[in-house]
Amino acid sequence: MCFVFFQLAESAALPHIVPRHQLPTAVAQNQARELGSGLAGRRLGGALFAAGHLLPFVADLLSW
Repeated sequence: MCFVFFQLAESAALPHIVPRHQLPTAVAQNQARELGSGLAGRRLGGALFAAGHLLPFVADLLSW
């Protein structure tokens, strides 16, 4: 549920943060970051879980 509100807030705030002429590039970069991390994260999480059941959680802890 919080993800939905974050996405809405991010979309609404972006035009106020980025200059108008850079807005298409900023939207594209946000979309690429989100989709790229989703693809890479699933594979990396699976590989870490296969190597050791606690490794994905340790990696998540260290990433914060």
